This record gives sequence, structure tokens and C-alpha cells, in this order.
Amino acid sequence: ESPKQSSTSQDLLSDPALDSQLDSLRERLAEVSRQSIELNRELQDLERKSTATDRCNELLAEVFQSYDKNSADSLLQVLLL
Repeated sequence: ESPKQSSTSQDLLSDPALDSQLDSLRERLAEVSRQSIELNRELQDLERKSTATDRCNELLAEVFQSYDKNSADSLLQVLLL
């Protein structure tokens, strides 16, 4: 390798502007990674809340169905008396 080629190789390996860009990209990547972790936590929390809400809705539907049946039975008993 000639001295000129060696110097060019060294320049490429120690380019301050390129190093700065790489550092900036690493920082942005780290920030995006942190945001992704936070968004995943929020998504999991919303999924848990949605599951709990769905279960509450199912239980309420069962209660109302039972109430409606009991009300109809009671009304029928009153009418038959």
C-alpha cells in the first residue's frame, strides 16, 4: 500500500464529520428504542384494560340476562295469580 493510499485509509477511519454523524445516529437510535419500549408498555396496559373491560361487559350482560329472565318469571307469576 502506498503512503498516499495509507493516508486516505486513515482519513476515512478518522473522519470527524462522519464520527459526529454516527454518534448522532446512535443517539437517535437509542431514543427511538426508549420510545419503542415506552409505547410497548402503554400498548400492553391498554390491552389489559381492554380485556378487563370486555370481561366486565360480559358479566353485566349475564346479570341483565338473568334479571330479565327473573323479571319475566315474576311478571308471569303476578299475571297467573
